[in-house]
Amino acid sequence: MQISDYESQAMRTARVEDDKEAQVLAVLALCGEAGELANLVKKKFAYKKPITRDQIGDELGDVLWYVARVAQAYGLSLESVAHMNLVKLKKRFPDGYDQSKAVQDHQSEGA
Repeated sequence: MQISDYESQAMRTARVEDDKEAQVLAVLALCGEAGELANLVKKKFAYKKPITRDQIGDELGDVLWYVARVAQAYGLSLESVAHMNLVKLKKRFPDGYDQSKAVQDHQSEGA
């Protein structure tokens, strides 16, 4: 499946709104779904509760849906978001991941 196919099919299930409230709700819902994913992983490590690939896939699917919804709310496509991210990563790590560069970048951000 192409990401644009996913996006067009998934967004058929989104309410069509084009206002600031829809943008805020999409971002908040994305945070909520990411929190559900984090909670699954937390329970695995904190309580030794087993989690399955299907559970992870289900939560990742919800996250992906809301990523698509946020992108749509801001006039972006998933393809353009993916492209922008790859451009940023190539600029940051032109020869692939480098731990010392990652630490240096993190320290220069003033974190």
